[in-house]
Amino acid sequence: MLDDTEEGWSFNDPTKQKGQANAVQRFVKLMKPFWVLTVFADLAVMGLKRNDMSDETLAELDFGELLFTMAFAFEIIVRFSSFYPFWGNFFNERINSVDLALAVITCLIRIPPIHDSSVYPYLTAFQVIRGYRIIMAIPRLKAQMSRVLGTVSGLVNLVFFIILVTLITSIIAVQLLRGVIPATDSAGNTIEMGFRSVYNSFTSLNQIFSGENWTDVLYRAMAYDAKWNNTAIDALFLVMWFSFSNFVLLNMFIAIIMENFETDEEEKRRRQIEAYVSKTEQGDNEDRPIISRWNIYRYFKANPKSLAVENIPYNLVLPMQKNVVREFLSDNIPGAKETYQEDDSIEFGEMRGTYDLIYIWNRIKRALRLEDDFGQFKLAMLQRRRSSNLERSRSEQSESKAGGKEDSSQIRLLDSTIQDSFVYRPAEATRDDILERRALKREFITMHPMYDKSLWVFSPSNRFRRWCQLLVEPSRGERTFGTPPSETLSSIFIVIVFASVVVNVVLTAMNTPVYQKYQQSLEPSQRSKVYGYTDIAFTIIFSIEFIVRIIADGFLFTPNAYLLNPWNNLDFFVLLTLYIALFANLSPSTGWSRAFRAFKALRALRLINLLPSIKETLDAILVAGFPRMLDAAALSLCLLIPFALYGQNVFQGLFYSCNDNGVLDRGTCIGESQQTMSAPQPDTSLVYMPRVWANPYVYSFDSFWAALLILFEIVSGEGWVNVEITSMQIVGKNLNSQPDASQLNGIFFMVYNVAGSVFVLNLFLGVVIENFTKRNGTAYLTVEQRRWLDLKRLLRQVRPSKRPKQVPQDRVRKWCFDRATDKRGWFYTAMTVVIVLNIGVLCSEFRTEPSQATEIKGNV
Repeated sequence: MLDDTEEGWSFNDPTKQKGQANAVQRFVKLMKPFWVLTVFADLAVMGLKRNDMSDETLAELDFGELLFTMAFAFEIIVRFSSFYPFWGNFFNERINSVDLALAVITCLIRIPPIHDSSVYPYLTAFQVIRGYRIIMAIPRLKAQMSRVLGTVSGLVNLVFFIILVTLITSIIAVQLLRGVIPATDSAGNTIEMGFRSVYNSFTSLNQIFSGENWTDVLYRAMAYDAKWNNTAIDALFLVMWFSFSNFVLLNMFIAIIMENFETDEEEKRRRQIEAYVSKTEQGDNEDRPIISRWNIYRYFKANPKSLAVENIPYNLVLPMQKNVVREFLSDNIPGAKETYQEDDSIEFGEMRGTYDLIYIWNRIKRALRLEDDFGQFKLAMLQRRRSSNLERSRSEQSESKAGGKEDSSQIRLLDSTIQDSFVYRPAEATRDDILERRALKREFITMHPMYDKSLWVFSPSNRFRRWCQLLVEPSRGERTFGTPPSETLSSIFIVIVFASVVVNVVLTAMNTPVYQKYQQSLEPSQRSKVYGYTDIAFTIIFSIEFIVRIIADGFLFTPNAYLLNPWNNLDFFVLLTLYIALFANLSPSTGWSRAFRAFKALRALRLINLLPSIKETLDAILVAGFPRMLDAAALSLCLLIPFALYGQNVFQGLFYSCNDNGVLDRGTCIGESQQTMSAPQPDTSLVYMPRVWANPYVYSFDSFWAALLILFEIVSGEGWVNVEITSMQIVGKNLNSQPDASQLNGIFFMVYNVAGSVFVLNLFLGVVIENFTKRNGTAYLTVEQRRWLDLKRLLRQVRPSKRPKQVPQDRVRKWCFDRATDKRGWFYTAMTVVIVLNIGVLCSEFRTEPSQATEIKGNV
């Protein structure tokens, strides 16, 4: 009846025991993928509907929807019966409750009185919601959705807060602007956003919140309220709402999304260690394979020449899991397990810092070619660490004796080698792993000599190849055999290449199509050939650079090959475009040649590989963060598709209208009518135009793809107000639109504007910010580390200004010095008043002011 858990005693529920699934539950689990595919098929059938289909075809698709509804009802019955006889356990999982509610509601809306009513299209939202099961079935999308939504409560609270603030502001706007803006303008055009009611005011403020043509609402309110001299009040009110909604409310979405992207504190510490190791030991990264996947020599028979003994490290060890060694040591040393658990974090952290210093010191030694023994330096550092640990152990032992308790650290005092096992071994194991990887790589190259021959010609001992290696750094990793790059020669080589790239980009920008057309209009003898010669020269320079790099490290099938670096692939592609553009200049001017010349714009991409900061930024944000960008794109698409399907169900075929507002329906939209003319013609001008029954401009919801297109345009923040106004003027099928006929239709677009435009854009922004913070390390800073950095910034801001060491002795200079350094005296206050008055005078100028006032202000 009772279970012993970590939290204490708890009641044992026999219905929740694992391993007791009956046959029905196993069948339900087995059929999960099938029902996910069924949901996908249901949404596909829903998206097949088009406005130009016949009534018979639409009836067949509707019957298919009925079959899917019945299938999902059968599924939920089977799932519910699988919990027999413990029916209540069905509701322990939230997903079961959601699916049950969807099955019941979708069955109820198929009842003929509801299905045949005008309310049914709006109730199809419950059929579309079933698509969430597709997201839950894809692990990456499910994880991304969980990270974005977090606990959901924060996002829901923010949405309700925005609605509440907008509602309160709309009530104030109605009291301020109601009756000021007419329903139509002087040309007879309808003015939708006129603050005529609380709902209309809400939609007007929502337009300002989105930033889509918000100045139209501002200027219209100022223009119509000018006769009551309330222009300044209206402008101040609407500008304040725009600032608050865009600079406060909108950024709160980013704050909540970024809060969900936060990393756990323990995960931050682990990532800091991984980042440090990958940065200090980037030449021997453990995640990088020892042999490239492009290495074809691993399929060849090895050279019978045995491995040279001098190439084997003296302390080469076999790879073994550290926890296995830890368990072995803990089981064979009495009391060692407890000792290790107590002092593991402290001693390993201290040893990590010691090993880092040793590693950095040896890097400096190799750079300066100093003769210093690593073992002696390591021995001295570790001896000092051991002495401090012994002293600490003795002090702990004396304290424990004074308190009448036994000290578990006595084992360490009896045998000092235990400290080596628990403290120094992790650092030495890391160093041994690096040496082992290098030894394996040396062994493979020694047994396959052709593997390290660039272009199968230049061996590592070739003089010309060694000279090329002095000019360039290895494309990938470190050179096992060969010559390290020379700092002086490689810097000169990089500067020459960088200058060539910059000059080439500048000349390409100057050689515009207009200039090329002007040159073609001249006689052949008068045409300038400077750009043609420079293209040839730069092509030769970049070709030489390419040849030097592939001779130094190989092209593809070598340890440090040129194409193993992704950024070199970009440079190689740009080099190919140089040749294509060069041959295009030599060929006649055709469509293909002009297309090849367009590749000249790609020359600026070479600057990415030559500028380390830009390369690191792009690598961290776009390359390393590309999978997260794909997840965000897939999640955004999964958000757009349900709205497109629902909008198709609600608005399909309803956006049609006649260009003559006097027509009531489609049947009377024939013949011609007098229509007003637009600028530059006077508003009173009339012209006969044929009546046309069509969708407004190019947007509609007549098909799934048309709905998806217009919703994607709304995500960009452009044009959504026109679509909203059109939906609010819907009267019915084949009926002409009328102002404010269906105002509640605007709720769909206001909700989608928040869920689509705001949420999707901020989702991508949050992913980019996360990738950037991971690059500079701020994403993995703990709370204490962030507080320390904030304190450093604060101390830097409050640092006192620099003053001369000696105060001037002259009376005039001393008086000026006292006035300038006294930030609370009368002189500082007087100058502040003068500056404020000057700004006030400048702000008081206006175009129609009297000339005398302008002259007085100028003198002031």
